[in-house]
Amino acid sequence: KDRHGAEMLALWSRFAPNITDATITSFTRSPLDTERMLPNMQSGDLLVGAFANDQVGYHRPFPGAGHYRAHLPGLYLCGSCCHPGGNITGLPGYNCSQVLFADLGVAKHESDSRTSAEDP
Repeated sequence: KDRHGAEMLALWSRFAPNITDATITSFTRSPLDTERMLPNMQSGDLLVGAFANDQVGYHRPFPGAGHYRAHLPGLYLCGSCCHPGGNITGLPGYNCSQVLFADLGVAKHESDSRTSAEDP
C-alpha cells in the first residue's frame, strides 16, 4: 500500500515537479481502510452511494427522499448520501439547511444571499 502511494506521488510529480519538495508528510489509505473508518463509504466510495439512475437527484439517497425531508415530521436528511452526493462538497448540508429554514419560516442570512442574473 505504501509503495503504491509512493508510486502515485512520483507520477503526480511528473505534472507538478515541486510536489515532492513541498510534501511534508503523506499517508496511503486503501479503499478497505476508508470503509473500516467510515462504514458509509463502502469500498472507499467517495460519493457515498451509487449514482445509478434510480439514485440521483430527487431519488437520492432513495426514491422520494431527494427533498431532504424524511418521512418523519421534523427529521431531515443532510448527509453525503443526499443530493448532490458526497465528495466533500458540503452541498447536501447546505441544501438541507435551506429546506429547513423555509419550513421554519426563517429568512436567509444576508451574507448568504445569491446574486441573480438580473442584478446589475
